Amino acid sequence: MLPEKSTDHFCFSALVSVLLSAVMFLSATGCGGSSGNCTVIDNGDGTATITCPDGTSTTIENGQDGNSCSVVDNGDGTKTISCTDGTTVTVNDGQDGDSTLVVNEILQDGDQNCPTGGIAVHTGVDSDGNGLLEGDEIASTSYLCNGQDGENASPTGILQGSYTIHNSLDADLISSIESITGDLIVDAPGMTSLNIPALTSVGGKLFINNNASLKSLNMPALATVGEDLTISNNGALTSLSLSSLTSIGVGLSIGSNAALMSLTGLEVLTFVGSNVQINNNSVLTSLSLQALTSVGDTLYITTNDALTSLTLPALTTVGETLEIEGNASLTMMEMPALTALDGGLRINGNASLTGLAGLETLTSIGASLTIEGNDALTSLAGLEALTIVVGDLTIGGIMSGNTALTSLNIPALSTVGGLLDIVGNTTLTSLNLPALTSSGKLRVYGTALTILELPDLTSVEEYVFISNNDALTSISLQNLTTVGTAVVIEGNTVLTMMEMPALTALDGGLSIGDNSALTSLAGLETLTSIGGTLNINSNTTLTILSGLEALATIGGDLSISSNAALTSLSLPSLTSIGSNLWISSNAALTSLSLPALTSVGEYLNINTNTVLTSLSLPVLTSLVGNLYIQSNTALCNSLALAILDQLIGAGWSGTSTISGNDDSC
Repeated sequence: MLPEKSTDHFCFSALVSVLLSAVMFLSATGCGGSSGNCTVIDNGDGTATITCPDGTSTTIENGQDGNSCSVVDNGDGTKTISCTDGTTVTVNDGQDGDSTLVVNEILQDGDQNCPTGGIAVHTGVDSDGNGLLEGDEIASTSYLCNGQDGENASPTGILQGSYTIHNSLDADLISSIESITGDLIVDAPGMTSLNIPALTSVGGKLFINNNASLKSLNMPALATVGEDLTISNNGALTSLSLSSLTSIGVGLSIGSNAALMSLTGLEVLTFVGSNVQINNNSVLTSLSLQALTSVGDTLYITTNDALTSLTLPALTTVGETLEIEGNASLTMMEMPALTALDGGLRINGNASLTGLAGLETLTSIGASLTIEGNDALTSLAGLEALTIVVGDLTIGGIMSGNTALTSLNIPALSTVGGLLDIVGNTTLTSLNLPALTSSGKLRVYGTALTILELPDLTSVEEYVFISNNDALTSISLQNLTTVGTAVVIEGNTVLTMMEMPALTALDGGLSIGDNSALTSLAGLETLTSIGGTLNINSNTTLTILSGLEALATIGGDLSISSNAALTSLSLPSLTSIGSNLWISSNAALTSLSLPALTSVGEYLNINTNTVLTSLSLPVLTSLVGNLYIQSNTALCNSLALAILDQLIGAGWSGTSTISGNDDSC
C-alpha cells in the first residue's frame, strides 16, 4: 500500500490532486481507458516511478514494489488512477511533450497571500518535460485560501487573480469560493455540467465558451460580474441557472448555443454596463429578461431562428442602438416601459413579424429608426406615440423593402432630423404622417401609393426625392415652404398633379422627369426663384409649362429636353439664368418664348427641336458663353441670325454656331 505521506497528499486530497502535475504528463493514448495499466516501482530513494504501457513514465513520492494501478479516462479532461491497495485519485490529463500544466502548491498558515493556508495554483508550460513547473515556466498564479477552520477546510472566501476550469476537478477546487477577483474561464470540452454553488462575484470576465459537452450551468449565488459575461459555442447547453445575477459591469454575450431554448435563469438581471448580444441560438424560442432595466450601449437580439417572443417588461434605458434583426420566427415584442431611446432602433429581417405592438409607449428615438426586410409586416401599429426621430427614419430599402407593408401610420410624428426614407415597400398604399412638420431629407421611392400627402410638412433641410412610384397620381405638399438643396420628381408613370402652393423659392434645384402622364406643371404657381438647376426632361405627355408663370430667376442651368408632346414653352417672368440654357429634342415644340430674359451666365443651346417655328428672346443682351442654334429644321435661319445680331449689338463677342435650320427663310 502507498505510504501515509503519499496517501494524504496524492490519493485523498482534492486540494493537491495534481500531485505536482506528474500524471498530467501521462499519455492520453497510452494510459487512457480501462485497458491502460500502469505499474508503480519503488526507486529506493523516497520516490516511486509510474510506468505506463506506451513507455511514458513519471516519478512521484514513495510507493511499494509491485503495486499495480489502472488509469481510466473520464472523458472530461481528467483521469482516475485506481491502485490495487484500494486507493484512487482523479487528476488532470495532459499530452506527451510540452504540456500546459496547472500545479497546486500547498501554502501553510501565515503565508502572505493566504494567512490561514491554502493553495497557490500555478499555470504554465512544462518546457523541459519533467512534469513540474519551475522558474520561468510559471506564467500565472491564483490563490485558493482556506477557511477559518484551518488547512483542512475547503477553500472559501476570495480567490485572488484569475482561474481557468479545464475539467470537473478544477471546478471542485473552487466549489466553496465566494469571490474571484480576476477572470473565471471555463474551457472544458469534456464536462457535462458545471456547478459552482458558493460563488457570488467575479471581478473580471466570466467566459464559458466552446464547451461541447456542457449541458447545464449552475451558479445560483452569483450576483455580479465586473466585466464581460460570455456564454457561447456550447453546443449541448440546454439550461442556465444564474438566478441571483443582478449586474454585469461591461457586456453580456449569449451566442451560438445550439441547444439553448430559453434564458430562464436570468430573472433578476437588472443592469448591463455595455452591450448585450443574444445571437445565433438556433432553438431559442423565448427571450424574457424580466428585471432588465438598463443596457449601457447596444442591445442586439439577432439571428435566433426559432425565437417567437421577446419580453423586456422593465427595460427603460438603452444607451446606443436597440437591434432586433434576422429572427425568422419572431411574432411578438413587449417593451412596455421603454419611452425613449438615447440611440437608435433597428427592426430588420424578422420574416414573421406582422406589426410593432409592444412599443406603444415609445415617444422619441435619439438616433435613427430602421425598419426593413420584414416580409410579413403589414403595418407599423405600435408606433402611435412616436413624436421625434433625431436621425434617419428608414422604412424599407432598395433591395430590402417590407414587401407586405400596406399602411404606414405614425400619427404623432412631428420631426425627423435626418432622412425620411420610404423605399421599396412595393405594396404600400397608405401613408399617414399628419403631424410631420420637418425633415432633414425626404425620399419616397418604389411604393404603391396613389396619393402622397404630407399636410403639415413645412421644411426639408436638404432634398425632396419622389421617384418610381408607379401608382402615384397626386403629390400634395400644401405647406412646404423651404427645401435646402433640391426637389426631384421622377419616374412616377401615372402622376398627373403636383401641389406645392406655399413654395415660393428653392435654394437648390428642381428636376421633373420621366413622369409619362404629367401634362402640365400646375401647382407651382407661386415659385419665383430657383437657386440651382431647373430640369424638365422626358415627360412624354407634357404639353405646356403652365405653372411656372411666376418664375423669375434660375441660379443654375435651365434644361428642357425630350418632352415629346411639349408644344409651347413660355416662361413670361424669367429674367436671368445663372448658367446654361439648353432647349433640346422636344419633338412637338413649335413655340419658344422667353420675353423677359436678359442674361444667360454661360452658353445658350437650342437644338434638334424639329418643328420649332417661333423663337422669341427679345431682350436678351448678356451671354457669357457661346451661342448654338442648330438642327431646328423648321426654324427660319433668319430668326436665329437676328438673335446673334442682337447680342453682337449689345457687345457680345463669343463664338456662335448657327446651322441645320431652315435656310430658305
